[in-house]
Formats: sequence, structure tokens, C-alpha cells
Amino acid sequence: MKRIATLTLCAILLFCLCACAANGKQAKLGQADNEILTYQKIDPEKTTLFVGTTGNDYIGHLNAEFESQNPDVQIIVSTQTGGSGTSRPMADNVKSGYAPDIMFVSAGYFDSEETVQYFEKLSANPLVRSYQDEALNRLAVDDNIYFLPGPSTITCMLYNNTLFEQYGWETPKTFEEFVALCLRIREDTNGTVQPWNPNAKYETNFNAVTTAFVYEELFGGIENRSWYEEFINGNATFAGHMEPYYDMLQTLIDNDIILEEHFSYSATTRGEEFQEGKIAMYNYPVGGTRSEVYDIRYMPFPSTTGENGFLVDNINVTVGVPIKEHTEAEKDAIQRYLEFFTSIEGQNAFIGENLMFSNVKDVPLNNAEYLSGIEDAINKGRYFSQLTFALPDVKSNISFSKDALAMTLGEKTGAQCIADNDVHPFKTEEVQEPEPVATVAEDFTILDTSFFIADMYREKAGADIGLIAHNVAYRGNLMRMYKGELDADDIKSLKPRSLENKSTLIKATMSGRQFMEAITHITNYGDTDVNAVFAFSGLKCTVAPWKPRGEVYASVALADGTAIDPDTLYTVAMWDGTVAPEYITEIVETYAGTWEEFMTETLKAKGTIAPARDGRITLVWE
Repeated sequence: MKRIATLTLCAILLFCLCACAANGKQAKLGQADNEILTYQKIDPEKTTLFVGTTGNDYIGHLNAEFESQNPDVQIIVSTQTGGSGTSRPMADNVKSGYAPDIMFVSAGYFDSEETVQYFEKLSANPLVRSYQDEALNRLAVDDNIYFLPGPSTITCMLYNNTLFEQYGWETPKTFEEFVALCLRIREDTNGTVQPWNPNAKYETNFNAVTTAFVYEELFGGIENRSWYEEFINGNATFAGHMEPYYDMLQTLIDNDIILEEHFSYSATTRGEEFQEGKIAMYNYPVGGTRSEVYDIRYMPFPSTTGENGFLVDNINVTVGVPIKEHTEAEKDAIQRYLEFFTSIEGQNAFIGENLMFSNVKDVPLNNAEYLSGIEDAINKGRYFSQLTFALPDVKSNISFSKDALAMTLGEKTGAQCIADNDVHPFKTEEVQEPEPVATVAEDFTILDTSFFIADMYREKAGADIGLIAHNVAYRGNLMRMYKGELDADDIKSLKPRSLENKSTLIKATMSGRQFMEAITHITNYGDTDVNAVFAFSGLKCTVAPWKPRGEVYASVALADGTAIDPDTLYTVAMWDGTVAPEYITEIVETYAGTWEEFMTETLKAKGTIAPARDGRITLVWE
């Protein structure tokens, strides 16, 4: 089944990428009339490299430093979405011929078969000898290297020490103390401060913190490690071993420490609320959060077995080279990029102010001042590599976050989760594909998908205009839809990032003057403006994406050609937070429901969808 997928946030402006063969290779064609893949001005005299990332990797400074030392190369960043459940947009991009030249990807995202089929073998590259053997061994496939290991992060419990000192809270050493502290935080602040947010929306993050709570009890030591290895090889069961893990989850659920809302909580909102003092503790990599107002400190994850808490060591990201046709100049640029990434200078550029441990030999530790509070755990070796409950080459149906959600909703007990996981832990033939919601008649571009979402907003609200930021990671659309069926997991992946938790679809009135100003100010992270455009419904526009902000829109009119009148009020449908409040006259209606619910309702009503291609946009490339 083909799936929806992201393509590029900053793919090349002057070229449209498309699949030229079933082998996943891609050709570079001329200017596109139905796609906007970047807002950069491309220098035709330079070699262009597409560097893919999920947007959570620290590659901005790395790329800038590389370009400064390699002025003949231009880096174009491709932001992609990993997906959830059965939806794997980043993998679909690669398989469908939309791979970048270099890809930063989480370790283990691609299984062994995919790795061998779609990525260059790097074993013979001399750079491999610069990396620590242990890190390389974690990534090896059939004794070959396809990905270079990025730095490792240490994930621990971050806490707001300013609040702790204000209320007299003490850092918990045991899991029992952690639960008691959460209850006290809620009582002392009358519920205005959330004790802890586990980032349960993301399986990897939830897995890390919850397994850390019980690590010594269930996974530490020779006997426990033997059980884990036996289980991974299909020769052991959850029953008789994993009961304490589910007891721990039940304790958190019974005390309302894990909440239903945590499983859909925006990671961006979570981080902002922690920095605003609205969340007292949260699990995150060391050094990855700063605050100018609060004193942020670190502690090991409290343990169910005593005061010896643990940390989680995880290779932050891996770097691979997808198989595709390259010119000699591109091959040379790729090698130079990998060489720079492997250098001490490149590693420091990637790591920046974050506390990470480089997996390149002889790279010194940076930002050691952040070790206070976790130094003892590091010195005594109380840290472990991220645990994965999946067989090699098998998409496991074991998900601790899904188990926890089912327990939170009262749909399962811990014992039922254990039994279900033992019935079919790794038997993919027993995993039921989600029911299809709609059928995609032909491939959508990213812009086609953005227009579809804008149409959904406008139709749902009965507004004059619908808006969504296009090819922007912050509250915009990065996705495309491929021919085939769409299911619930696909719809989750389609949802724009960073929507405020519990935000809604709104219909607002805007004067023509406000509207014309608003479309030149697309909000980015940190309330800054980003150079981009809105995808729209109900309009007809001529757009030059590569021009400076303020000059992008050559003409803007209603769909019937009527000019936008500065003094007329128009109704505009958009997700709350899409435009800044100063551009809105009044929010006249809000619509209850989640983004996924609106999209599901729209898709079910339509049944089969295809790109509009109705001439609403004229793209100007010169």
C-alpha cells in the first residue's frame, strides 16, 4: 500500500523531483507549475545537495559551516515526517523516488531489507574508521555499514528548580517518591502546574522514560539482559517478567499522572509550557532546553528499586546516502559533506550547545557544566541504550504508548496488554491493517495536498477563504498523498506540526487590508516570520515563491477574479494560530473537534480524492 509522505521543506526551487523508475531513483526536471518546493534562490553555478531531516536534528549550524568552507556547494534542507503506526512517510518518500542526497534519520527507522535496497554501502569509505566500534556495531546490517552514527544524547528528567525551591519540593530518588511529588505539585499549585508530561505522543520518548523507571528491576543485570535477548529472538514472553512495568503504568494512570491528553500533546506546546513554568518536570535530552526565566536542572529517572536512578543513552541520529543517480560533482560534494560531519569541527557544529557525546574518536565532551545532578549516574555507569522491542526486519506491533493509552481509556488492563503482546509479539501476518478511510486516485504534490487542506477548512466553516502555510514545519503542511488508500495512521501523519494543544478550526473576519498584510507574515517558531507562502482556497493568485517576503504575491483576487478590497470584511477559515491576532478583526466561530476528526470526516464524505488542479495559482519562476 502506498502511503502519504512528506517531501521537502526546502527542496530545490528550480527543479521538480519526480520518480523516473521503480528502483527509487529520481530525475531533476524543469520548473514546476503545481508545486512549491523551496523559498530559496538557487545558484546555478553551485552543486546543490538535498539534506533530509525530520526537523528535530541540529543541522542548521553544521550546514552553514559546511557551506562557508565549501562555497561551490549549496545545501537545500528537506524536512520530512517519520510517521506513526503503519504510516511511514519518510520511508515512502525514499521508496517512491523522492529521497534526498543525504539523509539524517533515527537509528533503526529503516529495516535491514530497506537499508540494503535503498542506501549506499559505506563500509569501504575510509571515514568509517573514525567512528567508535560500539556505535558502528549498533548500526551494522549483515556486518556492513550503511549509516554513520551521529552523536549520542543523554535523556533524563529535566525539572524547574525555581519552582522546586519556591515550594520546597525535593528531587525524587525513587519512583515512589516521584509519584508522591507529582501529587504534591498538583496540590501545592492548585492544578496550575502540571507535575510531569511524558511526551506520550511519541513512542520512542515514552519508551525511554518508562523503561528507565523499571530498568534495574526488569532490564539491568545479566539475568534480565538474557531475558530481553531471548524475547527479542522470540523465545521468551512478557508474562512472568513484565508485570512490574504495567504495574508502574497503572500507578501513574490511577494517580492521574499519565492523562489521555498526553497521547496527543504537541511536543512544541509541551516544551513551551515547561519553559513558562506550567510543567514542573519533563523527559528530554540534557542541554536541549534553555530558559532565561527559570533555573532548569537535571536528574536521573527515579527507579522502582531504590535510589539508583538511570539515564538513557541514545544515538541521536544516523547519516546515510540514499541510492540514486548522481553527477561526479554531486558525488564529490556528498563525500566532502560526510568528511566535514566526521571532523571534530563538524561534530562540534552539529552538537552546538547541546550536551551530546560524539561517536567520532577523539572528539572531546562539550558543555560539561550541564552534568550537575546526573554526574554521579554517568560516573557509575547508570545509563543504558534505548531499548527496542522489535525483531530485526519486523515492524513490531508492541507499543508501550499504545498499551498505556488503552489502559488510560480503560480499554485494557495491564494483564490484557501482556497477554496480547505474548499472543502475537512479532507475527506480522496477524497485524491488522487499519481500515481505509478514503482512496487517493492519483499522486498529490505537496502543494496539491496543501490546497486540499485549505479547501477542507473553507468548506467546513463556510468561509470566503481557507488558509494553511505551505511547506513550513510550523503549523503548515509538509505532506503529500500518494495514489492508494488512506487510513487513520496516515491522517495522523498528515496533521500539521506544532498546533497548540486543544486548538481548533476557526472562522475569523479580516479586512482586505489585514488579509493582504497577514499573507506576508507567516509565523515560525519563536513568533518570528518565515519566508513562505500560504496555500489557499477561494482565491486566485499569481505567486513568485523565490522573491523576498512582501514581493511574493504578484496578484491576489477572489476565485471569481474579484479584487481584494482593503475595506471589505472577509471570512477566513484556518486553524487557530495560523496568523497573528493583529491581523484578525474578530473570531466569529470556533469548531469543536480535532484536526484528525475534521480530515477523517472530509475524506469519508468524498470517498475518492484527486488533486484540484483548478488554476487557482500561477507560479512565476523568473
